[in-house]
Amino acid sequence: MFASQIYPPVRGTTDRGDGYEVARDLVAAAVTHQTGPLFVTDATGLGDLFLSKIPAASRGVYSCRSCLRFFDKYGPLVTISPDGKTSPLLSRALLKMPDHFRPAITAIVNRVAEAKITGVFYSDARTWGEPKTGPWSHFAVPVVPLVLRFKPTLLRNCEQAMAERKEEFGMLGRALAEFPREVAATAYKVLQSESLYRSEKVLGVCKWFHELHETLKGKRGKTRDALLWSAVASAPTGFCHVKSSMIGTLLTDIAAGFPFNDVKKRFDEKMNPTKYQRPQAAPKAGNVARAEKIFAELNAAGALERRFAKMTDVERIWTPRRASSVPQPKSVFGHLTPHAPPYSGQEPPPATMTFEKFRRVVLPDAHRIELFVDGARTGYSAMVTAVRKGVPNLMQWRDPVSWYVYSQGSLPLDWALRPYQWHDVTALVLKPHQWAGQHFPQHSQGVLFALKGCHDVHYSSGGGFFPEQLKAEYREVRATLESYVASAKIQDKYEAEVCGRLLQAGNANGWPVQLKINGQFKVNLDRWD
Repeated sequence: MFASQIYPPVRGTTDRGDGYEVARDLVAAAVTHQTGPLFVTDATGLGDLFLSKIPAASRGVYSCRSCLRFFDKYGPLVTISPDGKTSPLLSRALLKMPDHFRPAITAIVNRVAEAKITGVFYSDARTWGEPKTGPWSHFAVPVVPLVLRFKPTLLRNCEQAMAERKEEFGMLGRALAEFPREVAATAYKVLQSESLYRSEKVLGVCKWFHELHETLKGKRGKTRDALLWSAVASAPTGFCHVKSSMIGTLLTDIAAGFPFNDVKKRFDEKMNPTKYQRPQAAPKAGNVARAEKIFAELNAAGALERRFAKMTDVERIWTPRRASSVPQPKSVFGHLTPHAPPYSGQEPPPATMTFEKFRRVVLPDAHRIELFVDGARTGYSAMVTAVRKGVPNLMQWRDPVSWYVYSQGSLPLDWALRPYQWHDVTALVLKPHQWAGQHFPQHSQGVLFALKGCHDVHYSSGGGFFPEQLKAEYREVRATLESYVASAKIQDKYEAEVCGRLLQAGNANGWPVQLKINGQFKVNLDRWD
């Protein structure tokens, strides 16, 4: 028989005189101080455990189902520290817990500390528990912090998300066993060398997988499981799907001992932009029907209409500006300054540096930038965005802006640029997933040097985005989307303002590029960092 059945509720004043209000507020504060994520354990019966440790004389007061349900549902939750130690969610409440409730909360904390983690916890509730029923108040959290609230969609609720994390925990564990630490380290070094085609596309997930191996090195039992659950909870979309992604292909080939040339050939073939994450056959009727349903439920049909971006659509890290017009003080002793040696007729060689150094050292004082356009086929690009404002955003990042490039590069004349000439830069624009401090390690860093008068001369059709850029909820219908965007048309071609030379980290295509700063100083950018 449960303790709640032994001690039926009794009625009385809400002013209990046993420190209840303090205990209630401490329990709520233990939740509101968390920044997430939270994890479920297999600890059960915590409501009855709580009741059994309350002094016998007052058990009738605290046997209400609202309080006991609160401890049953939220008492089993834990947090995980960076070193893999679990901490019961309610342990913080013990710091100043009144004596009347200390044994009960201590018993819950001790049981949860020994429990096994079984999943990631998600809840979209604004309130945990029932703060009040009639004249009675209960253990509850009246206002749950936004950081702890899951944002469900029409396609995925909390329970489905928790089930996905549990499945990913198993997948990631199997990948760690199949691809040992040495294999992950080798793959990471190969990708860092930039010797594989479009290696930047999988460098982020490989780095994450390699670092996870290092984190788990020497860890055993509950500590290892906790660290693995923590990795699953914080992993970017798709990162736990190691074996079924392109990084899985690379790891499999390395683990099999294939020669490097064979590894490179297989990787480069699969990373071809016409194949990577793109369906190779027309969508089936079922996939089209599913796409119709998803877009109807999300009210996202209007988001497929795209137009070429204007400067007001993008976040710029630099735009041209006038040189300072502040008058300089008249020199008093200028006539005593030694004369400079006569000009030799030879220009100093350009300074070679990384983009990161250029951004840090040169860009703050640049009021005009020119880019030298040679005749080579390279990565010219355009940014596009949604035609309608207020429609759901299809992209993984905050803004609806995306970009496109041609798989084999483009010639300058394809973008209305005269080769072997200097062209004015109208803005420097980072890739949209880098705006406002956003971080998407599955996408490479990059910067677009927007050029005056640049636009895609031969553009006729295409939606201006790739399946790899879309949110996860659209992944299952990418075959239908691929077919749709192939014939879609981006609007306002001749009003495009954000087109130019795209430079990307981890991608040798496009580097080096030669710049002229303020009409004089020349810089060669040879890599990202």
